[in-house]
Amino acid sequence: MRHARIKDAFVIRCRSKREATNIISYVRQEANSVRIDRMTAELLLEAALADGIENGHPPAPGFIDVMEACSLSQLRPQERDLQALLDHVDPQKEIQNATAALIDTLGHWHLRSVPRLGSIDHTI
Repeated sequence: MRHARIKDAFVIRCRSKREATNIISYVRQEANSVRIDRMTAELLLEAALADGIENGHPPAPGFIDVMEACSLSQLRPQERDLQALLDHVDPQKEIQNATAALIDTLGHWHLRSVPRLGSIDHTI
């Protein structure tokens, strides 16, 4: 498994909620991401923090700003193994039980078809 870490983080101050929504929609579309609930985002961020620190990669300096803007000050690095993360994001085990043959029948399977963690949006 590739090491997880928080490579980049920043806060964009917007003039309006509409501007913030447009920026987030654009970024989600470009990154081929999906919406996730806050609890899942926190779990993944804590795992990425722990893995990054363990492997000598502190989080991006802007992550402090993101934590403050999104009320994430309670985050703490938490080691989680891949199975624990999969169990949380795929409780029905649809992804975990997929066979290579099944995936192949769904079409050309490549990294762009795997959803990525979307932005945590915090708009006021």
